[in-house]
Amino acid sequence: MRKFLLKLCYTVLPLWLAVVALVTVYYLVVIPEMKGDLGRLGKIPTGLYYQRDDDPAITQHTLYPTIQHADSIRLLGRCDILTCGDSFSQPDENGYQGYMVMNGLSFINYSPNGDLMSNPFQTAYGLMRQGYIDSTNVKMLLIESVERSLPLRLRQLNLSDTLIHEEEPAPKQVDKSWSLAEAKIFLEFQLGMREEENPVKQLQLDQPLFSGRYGNRLYIYADDVIPQLQSIPSEEYDSIRQKTEALFAEAAAKGIRLLILICPDKYDMYQQHIVANPYPKKTVNEDFRRIVGPRRDVVMGKEIIAPFIRRGEKDIYFWDDTHWNFKAIRTIADTLTSRYQEFVTQ
Repeated sequence: MRKFLLKLCYTVLPLWLAVVALVTVYYLVVIPEMKGDLGRLGKIPTGLYYQRDDDPAITQHTLYPTIQHADSIRLLGRCDILTCGDSFSQPDENGYQGYMVMNGLSFINYSPNGDLMSNPFQTAYGLMRQGYIDSTNVKMLLIESVERSLPLRLRQLNLSDTLIHEEEPAPKQVDKSWSLAEAKIFLEFQLGMREEENPVKQLQLDQPLFSGRYGNRLYIYADDVIPQLQSIPSEEYDSIRQKTEALFAEAAAKGIRLLILICPDKYDMYQQHIVANPYPKKTVNEDFRRIVGPRRDVVMGKEIIAPFIRRGEKDIYFWDDTHWNFKAIRTIADTLTSRYQEFVTQ
């Protein structure tokens, strides 16, 4: 028995201690430092190496209402701009609206739950066709979409579907238990053992374009480099052009101005600086600009902030996140404000 116990001490006990150490480090050190959406998705303790450079001059959540039900739009009265977009338009992701409020504009941000939020173009079209917005309560409708979702959203836009389907938010599930399985996934991600399953890709930049210890390291969302969404096929140009023009025509029929904002993917913005880039060039922004032409009521975020990155400006995007930093947001907000003044107050 004594020999058996000694053998256990030499074999099983070290393994058990290693497992306990892994789980303890993961839950006490790694999880508290998983900052930003990329840190959380990729189980990366980004907070150990990088501190966000947030703008203390603005608190977006106090500046304009975000509503989940279309019936609330008219209850809030007349506004300058109603926004309909994805995470780039939400206050907790440093929305551009807060800066535009500081420029003197009033906002309502429509952010419904469920599938409808996944396609702001469809959502906005339904709002117009169902009569929730017109010239009596909204001066401008701003539709925003991130680049990675643009081809699919425009492809799926159904001009025959005008219904608004809203869902109540699902209750958040909080798991406070310690899981060996989650700690194991963390370790495998760190060792590069589950590369295909990892939602976050790590690439090397040719110069430090972020602050912090690893400023020349680029983290991107894996969906940024899905092969089928790297460009808009030329055979879809006519269909997308017709759908886009239909959105502008519907807005004109309601007596409001439409402004479309496309927010570029982090990968797209930094792809020219990636060392030995294993992914193809992304051209969605350029393709969509080619489709719609030089019209000023389509704002391509890449065209506005790319010069900053070309000059080597750091932290245009957050190092630990898929979203842009306030340095980019302020510039985008100023551009949108000038377009509002150009189209609505002229």
